[in-house]
Formats: sequence, structure tokens, C-alpha cells
Amino acid sequence: MKTEEVAESIFHQIRKQQVTSLSKILDEYNRGEIGVLSYLFFDSDNVLAGKLSEELNVTTARIASILNSLENKGLIKRYPNEADKRKTVVGITLEGKKLASQVKDDAIKNIKYVIDELGIEDTKEYIRLANKIKNILIKQ
Repeated sequence: MKTEEVAESIFHQIRKQQVTSLSKILDEYNRGEIGVLSYLFFDSDNVLAGKLSEELNVTTARIASILNSLENKGLIKRYPNEADKRKTVVGITLEGKKLASQVKDDAIKNIKYVIDELGIEDTKEYIRLANKIKNILIKQ
């Protein structure tokens, strides 16, 4: 098989993979409302809205939309930065913490299922290869 054929095969496999429930859960976990809640809960509570945009690699307009939605649901709180009133600090509420924790638990449950089906050795090999691919792409 030629390199181009293998690349084509990988391309199609990745596209198919992205429609599975685990991929959807992890994508939402990393970005969107759950990504913001997870960042606030697990990484850094009470951060500037601009920092969320940087950390989650989404536009400031998208972050503003997400924050409006989360605030309307009572999952976050926003207040002006004491040092610079033009900037907004974002914090997570107790309800937001509960949701972030539940989503994490659900994701872990799904990942554990995949590991049980795949087996520890194949899982370790997958992790090794995924890290190798990530490092190759970083150098690109």
C-alpha cells in the first residue's frame, strides 16, 4: 500500500471515528459549554474570559455566547475584574461544579468501557502511538 493510500484510509477512519458517542463526548468536554465548565472546575476557577478563549482555543465571540448561556442556566457567575473593570472574571457555581463532575464521570465510564473492550496492552499501544503522532504534528 502506498503512503497516499494509507493517508486516505486514515483520513476516512478519523472522519468515521468522530461520529461515535465517545468522540462526541470528548469533543464537547474539551470545547463548548462543558469545556468551559470543566476548565473552571478542574483547572482554574475565577479566570478572565479572554483566558478561557485562549485556553480552549475558541474565539472570544464564541466564549461570550457560551458564557451567556451558562450564566442563564445558573452554572457560572461573572463579575468585573477589580484591577481592570473592562475585563470580566468568570467563576463556576455549585450547580456548574455538579454538572462538570457528572460529565467527567460519564466520560470516564465510557473510556473505561473502551479500555475493557480493547484490553490494557492495546490501550497502552494506542496511547504510545497517539503521543508519537501528536509529537510529529507539533513539529510540523
